[in-house]
Amino acid sequence: SAFGSRDQLAEFNSVTNKFTFQTLIGSESHIAVVDRDGKNYTVFVDGEYPRWMSDGKSILFQKKIGNFDQIFTLNLKDGSVIQLTSGAFDSSHAVASPSQNIIAFTSNRDGSRHLYTMHKDGSNLTQLTTGQTQEAFPDWLSDSEIVFSSDAGAISISTLSPFNWPHAD
Repeated sequence: SAFGSRDQLAEFNSVTNKFTFQTLIGSESHIAVVDRDGKNYTVFVDGEYPRWMSDGKSILFQKKIGNFDQIFTLNLKDGSVIQLTSGAFDSSHAVASPSQNIIAFTSNRDGSRHLYTMHKDGSNLTQLTTGQTQEAFPDWLSDSEIVFSSDAGAISISTLSPFNWPHAD
């Protein structure tokens, strides 16, 4: 069937009036999109954790390449997929800034799970957090603030202001 099961991680885009989500088809998770009214259900590619680019023209997602999660973009107009990260480590939970210029994500490339950013084309990788703590699930409050989960102390949600980052536009 073209319809999957275990639909989860839905995110709504008010520009397109559509939801993106991951759905299970067979044993593989896939990225899907559906209109708000449930019509035009479309399955695109295998992957997980879909997040809209704010203009509704593309979706960030992750999928395993070998043993490691990597970050990709899916162009909804032509179905093309571009891999943004690579390497023998996981990169996951990508989310684009409201202006769509910067992508925040989590990676264990230094041994611990930390927060990173890159330009929307995958260039200019910048590590934002360091140390023995574990950070995950970034999200943007604005183009200048990111919230994320951390195991650093009693507060589980942290805010990071990137005004002085080397890639800040």
